[in-house]
Amino acid sequence: MKRTDLQDTSEAAHRMMLRLLRLRSPEQKVKMLDERMEEGRVMRRFTEHLRSKKAP
Repeated sequence: MKRTDLQDTSEAAHRMMLRLLRLRSPEQKVKMLDERMEEGRVMRRFTEHLRSKKAP
């Protein structure tokens, strides 16, 4: 059975939440969330860039 992007994404989100819970200080949590959000923005820009190249 082929895995869907949604499954991969939700599992990644779940792992991220578990990691967040293990971090002790609020500062660590905020820093990690900021890093994850930035990663998401970069990935989105990259995906949009690929889509724009694919379009005729």
